[in-house]
Amino acid sequence: MLDRPPDAYASCYEPAVWKAFVAKRCNPEWEKKRKKMQDIRSKNTYNHHASRVGVKKVEEKLEKELGHQFTIYDKADLWIRIHKNKKGELDGPAQEVADRIISSIYHICA
Repeated sequence: MLDRPPDAYASCYEPAVWKAFVAKRCNPEWEKKRKKMQDIRSKNTYNHHASRVGVKKVEEKLEKELGHQFTIYDKADLWIRIHKNKKGELDGPAQEVADRIISSIYHICA
């Protein structure tokens, strides 16, 4: 099964590179690291959805949209944006945090 890449990726990998990739992933040391990172990830309460772009790129995009440097209010908007899923909804406990952020901002502005 792992002797060659899936058809969709066959043109992306030289046979030697694929073999090295499989050897690395089948290594018990790699499995140990993978398990450790899965455990860490499972404890993450507030999942962000910045994908591979990363928070910094989302921040730069927001700054460009706003036309100015970030303020504390913009940082709050950034936190909310990166924690929304593709449907624009906040996942689980992130909604509670967003509500607290918004109420504290309105408290400051009032």
